[in-house]
Order: sequence, then structure tokens, then C-alpha cells
Amino acid sequence: MTDYQEPQVSFLILDFQRERAARQCLQSLRDHVRFPARFIYCHNGAADYPLDLLRAGYIDDLIMPRENGGLGLGTRALFAACFSQLAVSWQVDQIMGRDFTLEELDRLADLLGQTYRAPGINHQIIKSISLAGSVCGHNVFSERAFIMKTRDYKRWEQDLPLSPGGAGPFHHQLWREGQLQAHYKENDYLHWTDWPPLAIDNGRDAVRQNPDGSIWKHEPDRKGLWLVQGPVKERYVYPKLSEQEWRFVLDTQSWPPGAIPEQERKDSFHVWN
Repeated sequence: MTDYQEPQVSFLILDFQRERAARQCLQSLRDHVRFPARFIYCHNGAADYPLDLLRAGYIDDLIMPRENGGLGLGTRALFAACFSQLAVSWQVDQIMGRDFTLEELDRLADLLGQTYRAPGINHQIIKSISLAGSVCGHNVFSERAFIMKTRDYKRWEQDLPLSPGGAGPFHHQLWREGQLQAHYKENDYLHWTDWPPLAIDNGRDAVRQNPDGSIWKHEPDRKGLWLVQGPVKERYVYPKLSEQEWRFVLDTQSWPPGAIPEQERKDSFHVWN
């Protein structure tokens, strides 16, 4: 007989209908994480392939709610299922680009909770460390990829409380990423962004569901847009369509596949697409 021992860290991965990205993400984590860890994966809404990922050994715990609750509620479910001392929140459209060793994990763990002193930064407590660089700005909290003490996030979930807002059907509400940015600023907490990145962006596309049940796919770089599934019953903050474009969608129940919305054209650039 052996005693159960919780690993020091769990990886929390949230997905919605992105099978290719999920497989690449999880394979990279399995290839490069060089210490015992738990891999907790949430698929937002019913789908078939997440069970295949579980059976193939890519993940240890599968969370799959019947309905898609979006980024905020999906993140809540992941942290609620985490009992490791540390949590690495890792977005599904990222891959791990180098080996993550136990020695590096121990250094990260030692930094969390310490007081950080540097020119222009006075006595800020390190509450989280970015594993993807300065995505939202230098030392500005980002959900992109980070490590923190699980108990801190769970405490904020209850005490603030954290919002259900985020990409998906609660896009119109305050996003918890912005909520935590404000909370850090108010309490002199630091999200340290100078750690050598582990994450590589693999965001070729993104899939979102609106409150009316419609499902859309867009390209984060080129801004191409697809209506994956209707019907579209109402206007919403996503996708970013003009009044004329919304009328077209509602009247025809269609969108020209891959067309770039008028308001997005100025932000179109090339990485993947």
C-alpha cells in the first residue's frame, strides 16, 4: 500500500471546441514538464473528443459541464478542482517551448509571496508570475499563462467575488482578468512578467459561443470570421460587427466565410493566417 501524495503543482487547461490546439497543447506539456504534476482539463460544453484525451492519458481530470459557461466560469471550475499547493493556468492555444524542470518550479515557488523591490516598485508582494512574458504590459496581470498559489485564487473567488465575465456567453460582464488587474493595483500585489517565458502562442483561431447559442470562429491575427452554428437571434458585443453587418447576419442567418468585419480591418495582421 502507498499513501496518496498531492503533486506540488497542477496545470489547468480550458478549452472550447479546439481539438487540434488542445492535442498540441497537452502533448507539449507532457513532453516538457519534468516533474510530477496533475493535468486538469475543462471542456466548456459537451463534446466527444475530450473523453479521447482522457483515455489517451493526456489529462488526469476531465471537467465537462453540459453548457458552455465561458472563460470566467470555466476558470472557476478549474481552480475549484485544484488541490495542489501551486496552480499553473495555461491557455489551450499555447504550447510549452522548452523543458520545465523541478529546479525551475522550486525557484518560482520560492518567489511567490516574497516582497519585490526594484526602482519604481516599492514593497509589492509577488502574487503570480507570468510564464508567457509581458502580454498585457510590464508586471500587469494576464491570464495567458501564469503560476500562483492555489489558495490565493480560491480566496479571491469567494471574497471579491470574481466575476463570471470573459470570452463566451458572459463577454458583456466585467472580465475577471481586468478585475484582478484592479485588485492587484489596489493591494500592491505584483504579477511578475520578467521570468523567461515557457509558453509559445499557438493561437491560429478562437471559437466562442454567444448567449443566443450561436457559435463563431475568428482568426486572432487576420481577423477573419466564420459563423459556425446558428441560429443568430440577437446582436451581441462579440463579434465586432457594424449595425449594417448585424442586420445582414440576422436577415440571412449567414456570414461570408472568412470575411473580416469592417471595424476589424484596421487591426488585421499576419502571423498564422
